[in-house]
Amino acid sequence: MNASQLQDELLDVLAQIVSRLRQDGSKSALFWADWLGKCCKEIAADDFHGVERLFRAYGGLGPLNDLIVTPEQARLQARAWEIAQELKRDFQS
Repeated sequence: MNASQLQDELLDVLAQIVSRLRQDGSKSALFWADWLGKCCKEIAADDFHGVERLFRAYGGLGPLNDLIVTPEQARLQARAWEIAQELKRDFQS
């Protein structure tokens, strides 16, 4: 897959995660939905900061991974991480 295809797939996966988080409606879920929404805007504008922001969602205190509610959400979050890693490799090469 080329970088453009990876970017499109990442945006699709993130949109699905955002939708699920908004449906959850909890304060932390809405926080992460907004965070990921910012990632999407930056990624869609070809701004690599969106990928870097996404990486920050997976670490630290109270990360996105703490909100895994369903196996499907876990799969989506893992896929978003994988795609972001691929984009990072492409960006650095």
